[in-house]
Parts: sequence; C-alpha cells; structure tokens
Amino acid sequence: MNKINKIRIADFRIYHGEEEFDFTKSDSTANLVAIYAPNGYGKTSFFDAVEWSYSGKIMRLESNEILKKSLKDSDFSLQDKIVLTNRKSYQKNKNKLGKIEIETQEKTLVREVTKRKRVGVDITDDYRPGNLNNSFQKEEIESLTSTNLLSQDQIDSFLRHKTPEEKFNELKIFWPQGEEAVTKYNVLSDAESALIEQLTHIKKDIDKAAKKIIEIGNSEEAIAKVNQSIKELIEDKNSSFSSELLTKTFTKSEYEGLLKACILSTTEVNRSIENRVKDGTELAELSTENNSYTKNVASLEKLEKELKLINHKKKLYIDLKSLENQELELKKVLSEIEIKRNDFQTVQKEKIKFLDDKRHIENHSNEIQFLKLQRNTIRDRASINQGWVNKLKLSKKQLISKLATKKEDHKEYSRQSKKLFDFQKQVKPTNDKLKKLKVSQKLNGLDVNNTQETIRNLTSIVEHNDWTSKLLNQYVDLQPEIPKLKSTIKAIEELTELLKTQEVEFKDSNSLNDSLEKIKGWGENYVEKTGAKTCPLCTTEFEEFSDLIDKIKSQKNKVLKIEKLQKSIEEINVNLQEKNNERNELEKKFRELVSKLISDNSKELTNYFGLRDELQNKQFTLEKRAADLENEIAIAYKYLRKYIESGHELDEKNVSKFKSILLGDIGLLEVSLTRLTRVVEKREAKSNSFNKKDLSSQDQIRTNDYKIELLKGTLSYQVMSGLIEKYQLKDLTDKTLEKIFQSHDKENDLKASEFSVTKVGIEKVNEQLLNSGCEYKNSEIEGMLVDFNAKEKELITVTKNYQALYKKHISNGEISSESIELQINNISRAKLSLESTQSMLESFQADLEIIENAIEKSMLEKDVANLEYKIPALNNAKGKIFKAKESCIEYIQEGINNYFNKDVINQIYKRIEPHPSLTEINFKAEVGSHGPRLLITAKGLTDEVNPNLFLSAGQVNILSLSIFLAKAFEYGSDTISTIFMDDPVQNLSDINILSFIDLLRTLTTEHNKQIVLSTHEEKFFRLLQNKLPPEYCSSKYLEFESEGKLLKEKEELIVEA
Repeated sequence: MNKINKIRIADFRIYHGEEEFDFTKSDSTANLVAIYAPNGYGKTSFFDAVEWSYSGKIMRLESNEILKKSLKDSDFSLQDKIVLTNRKSYQKNKNKLGKIEIETQEKTLVREVTKRKRVGVDITDDYRPGNLNNSFQKEEIESLTSTNLLSQDQIDSFLRHKTPEEKFNELKIFWPQGEEAVTKYNVLSDAESALIEQLTHIKKDIDKAAKKIIEIGNSEEAIAKVNQSIKELIEDKNSSFSSELLTKTFTKSEYEGLLKACILSTTEVNRSIENRVKDGTELAELSTENNSYTKNVASLEKLEKELKLINHKKKLYIDLKSLENQELELKKVLSEIEIKRNDFQTVQKEKIKFLDDKRHIENHSNEIQFLKLQRNTIRDRASINQGWVNKLKLSKKQLISKLATKKEDHKEYSRQSKKLFDFQKQVKPTNDKLKKLKVSQKLNGLDVNNTQETIRNLTSIVEHNDWTSKLLNQYVDLQPEIPKLKSTIKAIEELTELLKTQEVEFKDSNSLNDSLEKIKGWGENYVEKTGAKTCPLCTTEFEEFSDLIDKIKSQKNKVLKIEKLQKSIEEINVNLQEKNNERNELEKKFRELVSKLISDNSKELTNYFGLRDELQNKQFTLEKRAADLENEIAIAYKYLRKYIESGHELDEKNVSKFKSILLGDIGLLEVSLTRLTRVVEKREAKSNSFNKKDLSSQDQIRTNDYKIELLKGTLSYQVMSGLIEKYQLKDLTDKTLEKIFQSHDKENDLKASEFSVTKVGIEKVNEQLLNSGCEYKNSEIEGMLVDFNAKEKELITVTKNYQALYKKHISNGEISSESIELQINNISRAKLSLESTQSMLESFQADLEIIENAIEKSMLEKDVANLEYKIPALNNAKGKIFKAKESCIEYIQEGINNYFNKDVINQIYKRIEPHPSLTEINFKAEVGSHGPRLLITAKGLTDEVNPNLFLSAGQVNILSLSIFLAKAFEYGSDTISTIFMDDPVQNLSDINILSFIDLLRTLTTEHNKQIVLSTHEEKFFRLLQNKLPPEYCSSKYLEFESEGKLLKEKEELIVEA
C-alpha cells in the first residue's frame, strides 16, 4: 500500500499562500485522518485540490451545466478568468499560480496550475489540466477519482438521482469485462431486431401477393382475342407488323416482343398519317394561291422595264457631275497660273535691293565667325591658367593640412612624453602599498575562518539538540549541567518504552470491552422482549436484571483490568511529562547559553567582515591605480616609439632631441606656404584679364547679330525670301526670268482650250436628260431604285417558292389548278386507309394490357413460394439469438455477483445498522429498452423494496455509502491507496454514526486502510476523537481555525511526538 504522508496546497481555490496537511505521527503515517471545519472554511477546496491533482478536472464544476457555462463567462472583478488559483494571490502577483503536492510513502505527485490566452480575446483563464510531474503516469492516477475519492454528491446521488442504466455504468468501472458483455448483448439485440423486421416484411409480402393473384383471375379469352388481332394486322397492307401467335403459357419476353412490335407499327402508321395531313395542307395552299401567282408573274415583267429606264437616267446624271467637276478644276488651274505670273513680276522688280541686303548679311556673318574663333582662343588660354590656379590651391591646402598635422603631432608628443616621465615616478610607491595591504588581508581571512567554524559547530549543536557534544566541555558555564541532561534523557527513554507496552495491552482490552458491551445490549433487548430469568449466554439465574448487570460489570473489570491499565498509563504520562519538562528546561538553558556564544561570535565575525570589506576596497583602489598607471605608460611608450627608433632609449635627452626636429619641420613648412600663396595670387590676376577680353568679344558678336536681324526684318526681304523658297529660284538673271514668263503663257493657253471643250460636253448631256423618257428627278432616282429593287426581289422569292412547292407534289406538266385538285383527292383516300389501320393497332394494344396480368400472376406465384421457403430458417436463427441473449444476462448477473461482491457490501451495510428489518442489499441485472440496467433493492426476510420509496434519507445514504465504500475497499487503486470521503455522515442517526465509527476502526486497524474524511459537524468530530483517540489509535485530527487556515497542533502533542 502506498499511503499519503502530506498534502501541500499553495494558492489554490480558497487557500491563500501555502497550507500543509500533515498525516504523519511521530513514528508512522496515520490510517485515519479526520478534518473538521465549518462550512466555507475550505473542506470542499481540499477535495477539489485532491481531485484536480489526480485528474486535472473538478467534476462538480463540469457535471453541472450552469457551473460549466460559468467557467467560460467573463469575470466580474478580475479581467482574467481565474478559477483554480486563489484570487487574492493572483491579484497580488499574476505570475503566482496554484500548486498541489501529494507526498506519499513512495514518491511525490506534483501538479501546477497553468494559464493561457483565449483565442480572439484579451482574457487569460487557468481552468486547465495544468503541468503534472513525471513521478506518476497520467493513466495510473486518473482512475483514482472514481475508485478512491467518494464525494458527498457522488454518495447522495447514486440511489436518488441516477437511473438503473446510469448505476450500471457507474459500477462498471470496477468490472473490466462488463463493457465487453454489454457490447456482445447489444450486437445480439440488433441482430434479433433485424430478423424480426425481416420476418414481418416477408409475411406482408406473401399476403399482398395472394390478394393480387385472386384479383387477376382467368385470362384465356383475352389471349384468343389478341391472336385474332395479330392475323388481321399481318394482312393489313398499311402495317409492317409481324409476330407469332400466343400460347396459353407465353412468357414475359414474348409479351414484351409483341408489345414492342405493336408500338413500332403504331409509330410508323402515325407518322404516315401526319405526312398525309401535311401534304393535304400544302396542296390546299397551292390551290388558294394559284391566282396570286399569275398576277405576280405579270407584275415582275413590268417592273424590270421600269428599272432599265431609271438606271439609264442615273448614268447621265453621273456623267454630268463628272464634267462639272472637271470645269471647276480647270478654273482653279487658270487662277493659279495668273498668281504665278504676278509673283514673278514682283521678283523682277525687287531683285536688285534683295541682292544688296543679302551681301550685307553675309559680311556681318563672316565678322561674327571671326569673333567666335577669337573668343574660343581666349577661353582655351583662360582654362589652362585656371587649371594651374586649381592645382596651386590644392597644393596650398595640402601644405596647410600638413602643417596643422605637424603642429598637432608636436603638441601630442610633448603631452605623451610628459605623461611617461610623470607616471613612471608613481609606479613604485603604489606597488609598495599594495604588498602591505595583502599581508593584512591574509591575517583577516584566518580570523574569519576560525570564527565561522566556531559558529557552525555551535549552530549544529542547537539544530540537532546535541547538548552532550564534547565541544561544549570547553565552556565553563555549561560543564555542571551536562551530566543532569544525560540522566534525564535516559529516564524519558525508559518511561516511553513502558508506555508503549501498557497502551498495547489497553487497546486489546478496550476492543474486547466494546464487543462485551454489544453482547450486553443484545442481552438487554432479549430480556426485555422475552421476560426471561436466566442469562441467554451463560444460563445464570437472576431475580432482578440489574443484579445480573452489576455482576457482569464486576467480573468484566476483574478480567479486563481496564481501569487499572488506564490509571497506570495516566501515571506514566504524568511522569513522562515531568521528565520532558525537566529536559525542556535544561535544553532551554543550554540553548540560551549556546545562542549567546553564537551571538558573540557573530558580532566578532561581523567586525572581521567589515575590516575585510575595507581592506578589499583599498586593494581594489590601489590595484586599479597601478593598472591605470601601467596602461597609461604603455600608451605613452607606444606613441613615442612611432617617432624614436627601437635602437634609442626613451630618455629625456632623446625625447627632447626629436621634439627639436619637429619644430624645424614646422618652420620649413611655414616658409613654403608663404611662397605658394604669392604664386596663386599672380595666376588669379591673369585669369581676370582673360575674362575681360572674353566679355568684349561677346559684345561685338551681339552687335552683328542685331544688324543681321534688322536687314532680314524688312518687308521686301521677307517677301523675296518667301517667293524664292516657294518657287525654288536659284538664279535671278533677266534671261532666267524671261524663260519662266514664256512657259507660263504656254500653259495658260492649253488649259483655256480644255475649259472650252468641257463646256460643250456639259450642254450635250443636259440635252440627253431632257429626252430620256424618265420623269424622275436626280434626287428621287436613288430612292426609287431601292423601292423597285426590293419589290423585284420580293416577287422573285414568292414566285420561286410557289414553283418549288408545286414541283414537290406534282413533278410533271405546267402549273394548273386542275392538276392540284386531282392530287388533293388522292391524298384524302390514302389518309382514310391509314386511320383504319391506326384504330386496329390501338385496339390491339388495349388487349395486350389485359393479358399482362397473366404474366404478373405467374411471377407472383413463384415469389410466394420463395418467401415461404425462407421463414423456417429465420425462425430458427431467432431462437438461437434469444438463447444467446439469455446467456449474456446470466453472465452479467454472475459478473455483478462476483466483481461487486455482494457479501462484502452487506457486511458493511449491516455494520452501520441502517434498518431493523431490511438488512440486506440485493443486486439484479436485466436489460431494458435503453440497455443493461442495475436494479438495487433493500431486502428483509419477507419483503424486498425500492430503497428510494421505503427508506429514509439517512438510510438511503447508508446504502449508497456501503456500496461505494465496499468497492473502494476491495478494488480501490494501490497507486495511491488512500480513500477520501467528503462529509459521509449527513442524515445519519446517532446509532448509525456509532456503528460507522466502529467500521472505521475495523478498516484502519485490522485491514490497515488509510481513510481521510471531512465533516462540518463538530459533534461527530469530537466523538471520533473520543472513540479513536490518537494516543492509542493510528489516527490524526486536523481543524480549520479560519478560511483556508489550519489550527496549529497543541504544544503538548508536539512535545509528545
């Protein structure tokens, strides 16, 4: 068995901070732990902590739908949804979450609360399984809530609120094969239901088929009628029908072939009738439209003549338009020739002045070209000079930078050389101080170690109460008290051993006394009911029953010696208490003296530590100063070595020598800078001279540009330039101009002749229009052509359509009304013949529908025979399944009797004495409409009832408690064997409570079970303490002093432990 030693609850539910529930005694773990608290002090939170540490859930929150919904609702005061962690703890520190530790005899179970952010909202909640340490497997401890944890809700609701089906499922936890048996039974039930349903369908199908066979009756006359119709249809010339005659035993395939032939023939005849109707309609249309066709032919001939005249007049109008356009074009050409002549006359008149202006413009342009070349030369020379200026300025800038660097080097060189020589002088005094300080630190360290060792030894003596240690012999104040303490300790050990022997003897006597008290009670009841004058146990005769009782008491006291043992134990306890007090006084004196020694040494150690800190600070300061000096010297040394080669020492002579060299370099650089400045000034003056010459050339170029613009801006120059460009004139001599004038005169005569010819052509076309014979105007011709062409197209279409329809029905001869009428009569006669055949086929199809029932009758008779053949096999299977279900029920009942161990449950039930006549619990398994059920009854010698109906609330509570306690006792998990019971005595009477306490004594002593129970009834708690005192029993009692806080154990109990 793995019992629980301690349970530590930290910041969980009602517990603010950590609270430890210690189930251990001085030398063992208590088997019975009773926890008392008024409502609201933390009993429920204690059981919540145990349940959550086992399973990661609290079922009383999850099984109630209202509470379960509240777990997801927003909090009223905290922004986060905090359920497991103590709210005060969380408000102080949101990172401090609840934690449960269950320390068993083998290992420790630890489960810590965790929290998470809810998806989509800024809320954190902590109702989660949390983090479980790896001491126990999850599967090992999850079942403990069902087998080892009995809550009041669980006990109270088992009989009152759970259905028989739910009871079966609840107890199935203790019966591993129960699930398999139920599954097998359900499979058989499903199979039986399927068989019954199948038999019902078969019987319905047989009855339905028999009824239909009677309705169908005889069909031989219908077959004969069908055969007669087949002969007539074969002989009919309009039908392609072909089939064999039917016999009395025709098959369904023969019937379907006959029906198919009838449908095909019917379709063919109907199609022929439709074609004849269509032909008749089209011929009637030809007859009606015959006169219209004749008129349309005549109208078409007249229309074609009219169109020919209109098209001729249209052509004349097109020719007239072309000649008129030609006339306008010639007028335009003659006008342009006249303009050209006038332009060349202007050129001849203005050419002298134009040529003179052009010559002046060329002179100005040449001068501009010369000035531009001159300006480019000046600019090139200025650019070269500016290049030199830039180079010289750059050299000057570099020289200034170099001079500044040299001066900065000289300044830094002087600073570093001074620092080197100053710091070298400070190194030796600093190192001397540091050596002296280290000697002082070593001496201080020895003092600290010696004092610390003394304090450690004295503290160890106090912690382990080792007052007989040899180390204390060196202190004069303690030497007289050491022998006294050793003597007292030896006396306490002897008294403790004697007390244990007396307690074992007292316990045995007390148990026997309880049994005798029960026997005495039974005897009293017997005497009262029967009025007997002899003892029912020992047959002793008596006159008054009180005399017998006094005699029993006297003999019992002599045999058991309870009072003597109790008095002896009390005397030993008094002596033991006195010796313990004496020991405590001596130890207190030792503790005070040793504590004073520790205090004195601690003060001395504090002084040593203060001196050590002071010496360490001085050492740190000196070491830092020495390191800084070395660092600064190294920096200066490294710097100066850049200037003084390694072959020369860094003494004051060499340092001063190089300092003089730096000053000489600075002087040379300053002289060079002065010379370079003068050269730059001369070059800049030359650049200014080049700039002035460039500006003068630019002014002369602008003057010549202005004169050119004035000459080109005159009206005569612009007109002449435009005419020369327009006619592309390259030569303006008199001879060239004369040739141009002659060419223009010749072109003018030619175009004038073409103009006269065009006028004559226009007059001739106008005369033809007057004599065209068509009265339509030019504006009307296009519209008339569109109308006449549309009419012509329409007449052609109508005529062609009529001719095509006529040829479709009458292929030979000219179109005439007589041939149309003859064809109409032929079509009518053919249609009448087809309709007669159609009537025959319809009648034949109706006869076929009548004989179809004969086929259905034959098939129904076969189906009935097949169905009747299946019934015996199904009934046989149904019987086998019924027997298998009965076996399952027997197996389930046997499993309940074996695994639920009715004998053990009834032993517990009878011990609590719930009812005077209904003294046995009975279990019965059966299967209802919703599956396996467990019926629980209370049974007497002549009666068996439903406990909910005939037992009181307290008696029902005892019944439920007995069932669960028995199963927890027999099948509870040994992973952690402790059984928890929350307020198990609600509604129990005083006699039931006494019997329950007696049961607890048996379970915890004889069977070595560990039981932890809680109660809010102080009377029951005190009665437990009296009946099962911790001094003589393996029991321990814990009380709450306030909300979430346990009452500390009394001082005397601690001393005794």
